[in-house]
Amino acid sequence: MNEQLRCLRNLQQVNDKIRECEDEKAALRAALEKRRLESEQHRHRLEELHQKIIDEKKQEDRYNLDLKSNEADISKLLLQLTQAGTNEAYSRIDKRIEEEKAQNSALEDSILKLMDEIEAMEGEQAALKDELQTGQKELADFEAKVARDSIAIDARIHEHQSTVAEIEKSIETEVLGKYHRLFERFGGGVMAELDMGAGICLGCNLPVTKQDMNLILADNDIIFCKSCSRILYIPE
Repeated sequence: MNEQLRCLRNLQQVNDKIRECEDEKAALRAALEKRRLESEQHRHRLEELHQKIIDEKKQEDRYNLDLKSNEADISKLLLQLTQAGTNEAYSRIDKRIEEEKAQNSALEDSILKLMDEIEAMEGEQAALKDELQTGQKELADFEAKVARDSIAIDARIHEHQSTVAEIEKSIETEVLGKYHRLFERFGGGVMAELDMGAGICLGCNLPVTKQDMNLILADNDIIFCKSCSRILYIPE
C-alpha cells in the first residue's frame, strides 16, 4: 500500500474515533435530556395532583355549607310543623322536611366519597414528593457525571484532532481536499475496501472496472470508485 493511501487510512481511523467520541457525547446529552424531561413531567404531575386536592377540598367545603344550610332549613320547617293549622299544611311541610333530609343524605354521601378521594390523593402526593426528591438528587448526580464525562471526551477529541493535523501534513493537498469533501458528503466512511474476488466496491456494492482494479494492484495512485467516489483500497 502506497504511503498516501496508508496515511488516508490512518486519517479515516482517527476521524472514526472522533466521530465515536461525538456520538458518545450526543448519547450523554440525549440521556440527560430524557431524565430532565421525566423529572419535569413528574413535577407537573405533582402540581396537577396538588391543584386537584385543592379543588376537591373546596368542593367538600361547598357541600358542608349546603349541608348546614339544609339543616337550618329543617330546623325552621320542624318549628313550622308544630304550628301547622291544617292537615294539608302539615303534610306539605313534612314532605319538604323529607326532601331536605334526602338532600342531606346525598350530601353526606358525597362528602364521605370526597374525603376518601382526598385521602387517597394525599397519599399519592406524599409518595410523588418522595419520588421527586429522590429523582432530583439522582438527576443532579447524573448531570455532574455527564459534565465530567464530557470533559474527558473533549480531551480525547482534542488529542485525536492533534493526530489528524499531523497525519494531514503527509497527504497531498489535492487528495486531502477530495477526502474532506467526501467526508462531508458521507459523514465519514470515505475509504472503501475492494473485494478482489467479486470485483466490487464494498462501500456501494457496485462493480469496479478491471482497469481500476489493475491500478489499485499496481499501488501507484489513489483510485476513487466511479460509482460512489469513495477511495478504494485492498486490505493488508
